[in-house]
Amino acid sequence: MIPKKFQRAARAKKLTPRQIEICYLIGIGKAWKEIADDLAISPWTVKFHARCVAQKLGVWNCVSAFARILNFG
Repeated sequence: MIPKKFQRAARAKKLTPRQIEICYLIGIGKAWKEIADDLAISPWTVKFHARCVAQKLGVWNCVSAFARILNFG
């Protein structure tokens, strides 16, 4: 369950629901393969969403995006 505060902050940054979900899961330490299995998607799709999140927020990776969203909220 993604905290509401995180969701609000991420939506303010114009992330899609799937991007929010993937960013949150990476931020709490889940591996790409584990996320892919949990969401029934390919690991490459997880990587694609993570890359899009990082680009939207102007950071190098999704963990940095997670931190930026937490600081924004």
